[in-house]
Formats: sequence, structure tokens, C-alpha cells
Amino acid sequence: MTFSLPFKNGVDGVLDYDMVMPQLMNSFLPTGVLGLGITALLASFMSGMAGNVTAFNTVFTYDIYQVI
Repeated sequence: MTFSLPFKNGVDGVLDYDMVMPQLMNSFLPTGVLGLGITALLASFMSGMAGNVTAFNTVFTYDIYQVI
């Protein structure tokens, strides 16, 4: 297995840091485990977004709704 750094538009010297994790997963994980890895990344993203929504609701309730 080989891994090459992801470059933007194939230009040497300009790295695409957003593609490092997907390219690593694609290079080193077999098909079934790759699906689990992608699912885990999506679950972590959804969890983070749920935390942001909860924090927004708390701030709205304490700072805006109680004042009204």
C-alpha cells in the first residue's frame, strides 16, 4: 500500500488538508471497515452539531426568552 499526499488540482506544493482523512481511510481500510469508518465520521459530525444546537437553545432561553 502506498499513500500520496493530496494536492489541490494536482498542483505540487499546494496541499489539500481537507482530503487527508478520506484519502488515508481509502488507502488503508478494506471496503467493509471503510464503511464503518465513514459512518463513525458522520456520527461524530452529527454529535457535534447536536451539541451546537443544544448550546444555542440554552443561550436563547437564558439570554433572550427570560428577558421578554
